[in-house]
Amino acid sequence: MENEIFDASYYDMGLNSYEGEEPYIFISYSHADIPKVRTIMKRIEQEKFRFWYDDTMEIGEDFRTELQTKIEGCHAFLLFVSPASMQSKYCGMEIITAFKNNKKIYPVYLDDNTEIPGALKMILENLQHVKSMSLAKDTRYLDKLIASLPTETMRSLAIENGILTRCKDGSSSLSIPSDVRIVGEGAFKNCEKLEKLDFGETTEVLMTEACRGCKRLSTLVLPKNIRAVGESSFRDCTSLTSLIVQKYITGRSMRESILNYKLKSAAFEVTYSDGYFIFTTYGYGHGVGMSQNGANILAKQGYTYEQILKHYFTGIEVL
Repeated sequence: MENEIFDASYYDMGLNSYEGEEPYIFISYSHADIPKVRTIMKRIEQEKFRFWYDDTMEIGEDFRTELQTKIEGCHAFLLFVSPASMQSKYCGMEIITAFKNNKKIYPVYLDDNTEIPGALKMILENLQHVKSMSLAKDTRYLDKLIASLPTETMRSLAIENGILTRCKDGSSSLSIPSDVRIVGEGAFKNCEKLEKLDFGETTEVLMTEACRGCKRLSTLVLPKNIRAVGESSFRDCTSLTSLIVQKYITGRSMRESILNYKLKSAAFEVTYSDGYFIFTTYGYGHGVGMSQNGANILAKQGYTYEQILKHYFTGIEVL
């Protein structure tokens, strides 16, 4: 242990501490436990969680204002329980601060025989926790811990072969990476924290229910190369009031390419009301007013082209 004390790398977590306005997890631990904590935190980092931890040594007498501010601003409190952390006045004050601020506490026991001080028993005794022995025997317990952490503290987009398959990100603002061509079915479904979504310049297709249920999403900009939008892509986006298409698009292109023939006619008007875009169509097909199938039937019955035209367009003169 003596060599470890003088080895700077022993006290180096080797992880980036989050600084920003998005939801994050506060990490409470003793520096004496860094090797064990580091192993678990690297897995949490791999899962793209945002977290903040204090990487300074536990010296001095004051519980720094920065620690209190970070705890008050966090979305979850991950506590590594060990004899060292339970004897640390800093960890004790962090726990009490989290409790007073009604933060959800996630205890991870690094030593199953840790004795909890009387002042902290009321806070920690009845909380569900992950045991050291369980972690050592089966990695599924770590998986369960990760699954229980709030998704709003994540920053993960699942992408496979150019398809964005699922958003596990709790951010309010997101930009789709340039290697994405297709936003998959239900990829952003029910991402209720999402307020702003930038599709970028490479996205071409939005699959069915791509953004359904994003209740805070207010403005959407479809880039020039969007060529198809799936059914119910923006359904239940109750705050959505603006949809901007960054290119000139004909009614025919909207009907055929983007809406996949969901409209009966290329002649239509669009209005927005109560979270829905309402398409009102006129006629069938191209919307000019003459049915091609009907004209074909009349021709087979012996009608001339002039009679057929006058049948559909009353009051006209054929020159």
